[in-house]
Amino acid sequence: MRSLRSIGLISFAMLVGAAGANAQDSGLAPVTPTPLAPKQDPASRLKQDGADAKKADKAAPARRAMPKFVTFSQSDWAGPEANPRAKIALEKYFEEAFPEGLRVGVDDKGMKSFELKSLKAVRKFLPNGGKSDVLGGNSYEALEDCGALAGHLVAAKINLRFNQRGFLGEPEEGVKNPLVMKEIKFKRGVDGNIQGMSVERLVKLADRALAGEFGKPGDSKTDFIDTNNDDKKDVCLDDLRRALATFNANFEDGENDGRFVAKGYTNDPPAAATGAGAAAAGGAAAAGAADADEDEGDDRAKQARKELEDANTERDRELEAAEAEHDEEIAKARAEARRANDPAKFESKKAEIDAKFQRKKAAILQKHQEKLEKFRAKHGRPHPGKGKGLRLEGGDRGEGGRGDGRDKDKGKDKDKDGKGKDRENGG
Repeated sequence: MRSLRSIGLISFAMLVGAAGANAQDSGLAPVTPTPLAPKQDPASRLKQDGADAKKADKAAPARRAMPKFVTFSQSDWAGPEANPRAKIALEKYFEEAFPEGLRVGVDDKGMKSFELKSLKAVRKFLPNGGKSDVLGGNSYEALEDCGALAGHLVAAKINLRFNQRGFLGEPEEGVKNPLVMKEIKFKRGVDGNIQGMSVERLVKLADRALAGEFGKPGDSKTDFIDTNNDDKKDVCLDDLRRALATFNANFEDGENDGRFVAKGYTNDPPAAATGAGAAAAGGAAAAGAADADEDEGDDRAKQARKELEDANTERDRELEAAEAEHDEEIAKARAEARRANDPAKFESKKAEIDAKFQRKKAAILQKHQEKLEKFRAKHGRPHPGKGKGLRLEGGDRGEGGRGDGRDKDKGKDKDKDGKGKDRENGG
């Protein structure tokens, strides 16, 4: 009996081996059964789905529109051509916003500073022109000698404090912890070493520079500050001045030029009549046509943006040259008045120099405006490209818009201080 069972097992093994050999000969691989996945109970599946959803939300958080901040330039806050809204706000809220006065520089041992203690002192100081320099002492005259940099810094501090206290701008509705202005970071329109820097850090850096923490540079264009701790000096006084002027102009009178970024917020230009909107209005046929010439639209958009950037670069270069000439004349007139001990002589000479600069600046901006008109005639407004409208400088905000920062009724730059705002719209 046992031998019969052994013979049967051997026969079965031979049959299995033959079947395997036949399968190999026929080119078929032996089939290995796939193990079944363990069954997941509904509760754990729901928990996993929730974790995946949270992970997706964390990876791509919803972005809100940036709050409606409001800023003014130094000559909007005070001076013969002050903005009425800024002038009234300064008079109404300065003492509440700065009960102990507005200090420039750093009030610490071995550092220099000066405090504008009253509204009258601020109005006397602004707008302040001339070559940028560090404080040579703790006096009003020393602050005045710091030139345009000190003027833009004072204006920036007023803008920050007034927005923080709610005296300017509109608070975000329905948000428990709204974004504050000091947290926004420069995206463009400034020196590369300042891009990514928050407004708060820039203001503190300017205070430290004026206080003498980094020493005294040879001139306003000499790099003397190491911003990223790599033992290389990469920022000069003029870089600070331009960045402060850019901040003061970015939200001028409530309009947003889009030069800042903030985590969780979008700062895209207004999407009025964009290519995507036009396609939706035109229906499926228009959408199909937009898809068909998307590449061509991209090329046209790139060409248009290049032309616009070239025009802006030329304008900024000419404004910089005019500003440098203005600051040199202001410094010379101030030195002559001090030698003669005649402050009134400087004031009259300053008014003459400022008027000359404003005429030159208006001519530069008028030439730029004519280029923009030709640009619109060539490319249209806004220019289509990949579903995004190309925001044009000089009037692409609708009728009565601020355009490239100029008051259309007066035909000159709304930032009347003429401190070379580095406008970089349209890109």
